[in-house]
This record gives sequence, C-alpha cells and structure tokens, in this order.
Amino acid sequence: MPTAPEGQYEHIVRGQLTADVEDELHQVEHAQLKTHGVTFVATPPASSLKLVAFIQTSNVAQRVISGVVLGSAVTVYLALGPKSAPIYLCSFVVSIANYEYAWLAHRIAHRFTSAVAEDCLDGCAVRPLDTISSAVTPIACGYPRLMAGFLASVVSASCTLATLYLNSHAWHYRDSYSTAPDGSHVPYVVIDLFLFVIFSTWLTVFCALLTPTAACMRNVVMQQLAYCLVTVTHYFCGTYDNACYVPIETSHGRWLAIVLILFNRLPLFRRVAPEVAVDSFVRIILDTIGFSYIVLLMQPIADLLLEVDGAPRIALGFLAVVWGTDTGAYIMGHVLKHMQYPRLHSLAKHISPNKDIEGSLGGVALGVGAIILVDALMELPVDLTPEIVKLQRIHRLLFAVVGGLLSRYGDLFASLLKRLAGVKDTGTLIPGHGGLLDRIDAMLFVGAVFALYHRCAFAPYYDRLMDAHYDNNLAEVASMYSRLTSAGIPMINSTFPAS
Repeated sequence: MPTAPEGQYEHIVRGQLTADVEDELHQVEHAQLKTHGVTFVATPPASSLKLVAFIQTSNVAQRVISGVVLGSAVTVYLALGPKSAPIYLCSFVVSIANYEYAWLAHRIAHRFTSAVAEDCLDGCAVRPLDTISSAVTPIACGYPRLMAGFLASVVSASCTLATLYLNSHAWHYRDSYSTAPDGSHVPYVVIDLFLFVIFSTWLTVFCALLTPTAACMRNVVMQQLAYCLVTVTHYFCGTYDNACYVPIETSHGRWLAIVLILFNRLPLFRRVAPEVAVDSFVRIILDTIGFSYIVLLMQPIADLLLEVDGAPRIALGFLAVVWGTDTGAYIMGHVLKHMQYPRLHSLAKHISPNKDIEGSLGGVALGVGAIILVDALMELPVDLTPEIVKLQRIHRLLFAVVGGLLSRYGDLFASLLKRLAGVKDTGTLIPGHGGLLDRIDAMLFVGAVFALYHRCAFAPYYDRLMDAHYDNNLAEVASMYSRLTSAGIPMINSTFPAS
C-alpha cells in the first residue's frame, strides 16, 4: 500500500470527515476510495457579500458569534427548561463527545499500529487512513447520515415501546406532582423518563453509526448505556422520593463499562497476528481513557445540576469561568502577538505552542470578570444572610482563579489527543471552535473539581435544601398513604399512620 512522505500526515488540519487538503496523502486516499463510489465535494467559495465573506473566513468572528449564540442558548435552556433539563443536555453532550473521541482514538490507533507494523516508531510514514467510511457505510447505499437517522429512529421507537411495556408490567416509575405558579399540578418523572429514552437513544445510535468502525459503534453504545443507567438511577430514584426500579448502582455502572470495553476489543478465542494484538491493546487503552475523560467527568456536573436549586445560576457561573478563561486566553494571545511581545512563556510547547502563561493569566482575568458579571445579573437565594452571601462571593472569585488555571490543563490534554491523532480540531460542529469536544475539553476537567468545591463551599445550604426536600417528600408520602387507605386500598409494610 502506498505511503505518504515523512511528516506528511501532520498536514491534516481539520477534524474527522472534514479534511480538505490537497496533499499527496489525501490524493492517494481519494484514489482508493473512489472505487467505493465516494464523491468528494470541494470547499464552497466565499460569499460575494463582504460581511458574510468576513464571517466565513475570520476565525475570530466565528468564535465570537458561536460563543454568544451557544452560551445564550444553553443559559435560556437551563433557565426556562424543566428540572430535568440538565439530564437531557448532559446526555446529548456525552453522545456527541463520544462520537468525536471515537474518531480521534481511531486516528491515534491507526498511526501507532501502522508505525509498529513498519517497525518504525520515530519519523515513520503511516499507511493511508479511510476518513470517509463509517460503521453504517456498508448498508448506507451512498447516504450514510440519512440511513443513520432512519435506523436511529427505528431503534429509538423500539426502545420507547419497550420502556412503556416494562414500566407497566415490571418497573415502578410513577408520576409525582409539583405545583405550578398558577396553582395547578403538573405531572412529571414518567414523562421525563420517556423523553430521556427517546432523545438519548436516537442521538446515541445516530452518532454511533457514524463512527469509523463497528467496534467503535459498539463502544459508543455501551458507554452511553452505562452512563444513562446511572443517570436514570440517580435522577428518577435519587432526586425524587418515588417508587421506582433501580437499574444499576453508580459504581456498578462504571465497572460494567470497563468490562464491556474489554470484551469489545479483545480478540478472544482466536489466534491473531502481532500487529492485531498491538492494535487491540492500544484501542482498549484509548477506549478506557475516553470513558474516564468524557463519561466519568461529565457525571459530577450532571449530578450537581440535578441536586441543587438555582441550577441555571450555578451552570452559568461555571460556564462563565471556563468559557471566559478560554476566550480571554485566546484574545490575550492574539493581542500580545500583534504587539510582538518578545517574552512569551509556553505552557507546553511540545503539545500546543500557541498556549502560553501570559495568555492564561489574561484568560483567568476575564474569567473573574465573567463571574462578577454573573453575580451582578443573577440573584442569590433570598434565604441567605448577608454574611453568607459575602462569603460565597469570595469563594466564587477564588474558584474563578483556580478553575481558570485548571481549565488550561483541560485544553492541553485535548491538544495532546489531537496532536497524537494528527488533526487540528475534533470536528466542525461549532464554527470557529471546531467540534463539541473542542468546546467542552476544559469544562470536563474543571467539572469534577467544581462539584467538590460547591459541596464544600455551600455545605450549610446543601443541608437546608436536603432537609426541606426530605420533609416535603415525607409529607407527600403520608398524604398519599392516607388517601389510599381511605379508598380501601391495602398498604403492605408501611410505616405511616392511617391518618
């Protein structure tokens, strides 16, 4: 098989399925893939309108516009959406991030195993990589995304019907009720369950079918399944005092995912060539890292937003720190380069030469300013004393500094993965930023620390909320028991009095 010249693979500067370079490597790939009926479309020319053309060609303009639109959309969704809004949002993020990571891991494994096969680990050319085909390609009839959407709809409908049947005959999820501002009672929990199954299943299957191989497809589905089972347990059986079926405990879900990753990649019950064994070993490591990096770091964020009141304010403050730091570092870096500042100190030049200490300090400053703006625009709970409010604001400013510094390590880790994969971005979902994983890389690293910080800094507030929540649920259960016994319905092993 033809190989690319030394270092040629490094010229790939776009994410998966979006490479648009005319180097020798891709000419070889295109020639090989044309035999499968794949058509390549050139990048469309810029618009004749100056403003539109400027937005199409300016990375800064795209970053600003995308950041404003995305930040506003997330804020409005969390602020105006139902209490279950975080579980949908986090599930969508996990699905898309798993898809993008699957392509990164596929590229990394390909480069490494190709070098091993050539007995050359340093400066060795690699075999061409098929960046067009995906798991659904063999049955896509030339329309992979359309076929993936159709199959995702079929699987989502089947899972929804199965959930409806099981909840009616085996599970125990019931509607609880909350009082709306107009005094009416609004049912939820069961509705949330079905919506969660519908949307999560569809997006998971759609993304999984567009991953590079069938093994990657299975891995994405299994990791999302483990994440969703833990989420269902936590949200539907932990957040509410509701009779429910517990599908899996949190720790069991993590071990289940690891076991599934091993069985998915290990070449069991057959003899394989050494390069195949090396490839399996590398992919097991990459899949485990991906599960830890995306799923396990996203879980604390989702749990935090579900456990406390004022989730929109908390989420906005958290995003202000992460995105403010990233934007501030980007702006500061460009300003210093434009000023030809001679003493830039790189954070890790061998990983990302564009990230420096001076830019990071500018990012932290903007993150602090963003958290001050959030505190000014969104009120804290009214039941807190002025002393506690002042202390909490100080804690939030301290976290803005610490979280801003930690977010840079999240950026560096994502940059390391992309450098190993030979790409600049993880995708093209968000103009100016790249893929979704490019946008949340810092957030994932800071998320677990933020969840721990929030519990420590707001410990009295947590206690008060949890006590009030328990007392309200206790009264609701006692009232339900009274109504059922009054109607002649027997209750077994109940600890509540009849009146």
